[in-house]
Amino acid sequence: MKVYCFSGLGADERAFKYLDLYPHKVVHVKWLDPIENETLESYANRMGAVVDQREPFILMGLSFGGMLVQELSMYMNPRKTILISTISGKHEQPFRMKISKLFNLYNLIPSAYFNRPSAIAFRLFGAKSQGEQELLSEILQDSDPKYIRWALNAIARWDNTQTIEAFRIHGSDDRLFPLKSVKPDYVVKGGGHLMVISHAKEIEQQLLNVMESVE
Repeated sequence: MKVYCFSGLGADERAFKYLDLYPHKVVHVKWLDPIENETLESYANRMGAVVDQREPFILMGLSFGGMLVQELSMYMNPRKTILISTISGKHEQPFRMKISKLFNLYNLIPSAYFNRPSAIAFRLFGAKSQGEQELLSEILQDSDPKYIRWALNAIARWDNTQTIEAFRIHGSDDRLFPLKSVKPDYVVKGGGHLMVISHAKEIEQQLLNVMESVE
C-alpha cells in the first residue's frame, strides 16, 4: 500500500530517514511554492494532487504536514490517516500561536531568523544529540525563509474545527505543541518534536502495527 508522507515545516524526506516502513511504498510529497496570501486549506488541496486515489492509500503527516493531511482527509478516502507531532485545529493551538495571530507577530520577525540554527531552535524541536542538531541545522539552512514565514502565518490562521478519524502519535516532551493540548492515541515517553528521529524505532513499530491493521 502507498503511504503518502508530508514532512514538517521547511523539512523534506530527511525527517523520515530513520523509518523503515517496508513492505509499504513510501511517497515523499514535495512542497509547492505557496501563492501569496494562500490559506492552508487551499495549499493542502494543491499538494494533494499527487495522491493517486484510484488505489488504496494512507496519508501520514508530521507537524505542519499533519495539518495538511487532515485537510486532505476531509474530501479524500484514505484507508488511514496518521498524525505525528501535530495539532488538529485551532482548539489545540498553543497560547503563543494564538498571540502571534492576534498581533501578526510573524511578519515582524526578520526573514533571516527563520532558517538560522540556534540554541532556541534546538530546544523547541527537542534536538538533543549532536546528530539531531546537525540534521535540524541542515534542514533549517536549506529552508526558504519566505516559505516558512508564509507557513507560520497560515498555521496561525488555520481555523479548522472538524475532527477527523486518525491515529495520532505525540511526544510527552514536545515543546512546540505541548502534550497537554492534544489527545494522542500513543504517547512516546521523552519524545520531543523531533521524536520521529530520536525515537524512530518505537514510532516505526507503531506505524507498522497501524498499517498492518488496515490492509
